Amino acid sequence: MASCKAEQDNQFVSVYWFTSETLGITLQLPDSITYRKTLFTRVSVCAKRWLEMVGRAAPLELETLLQIYLSTPCDDNLDYESHIGHSLAIERIST
Repeated sequence: MASCKAEQDNQFVSVYWFTSETLGITLQLPDSITYRKTLFTRVSVCAKRWLEMVGRAAPLELETLLQIYLSTPCDDNLDYESHIGHSLAIERIST
């Protein structure tokens, strides 16, 4: 999340709305770095579990989809930072 990186750089500025054009969703988050970190941790854990389950059921299909995902340009205005989805995909492909 951009706000967590900004906190590390001691430049935290609240951003309340995050939009993903890829998913077609907008999230409104409260002005609490603790809440955001907790949410990030929970979502990451769930995503890793889901990738593990799918990887056991259909490993070749998952690897193909992750490769496509990694090669597709991101439209979520996060070009200036690493995208957590890319990190999860690379981690999964590497296992």
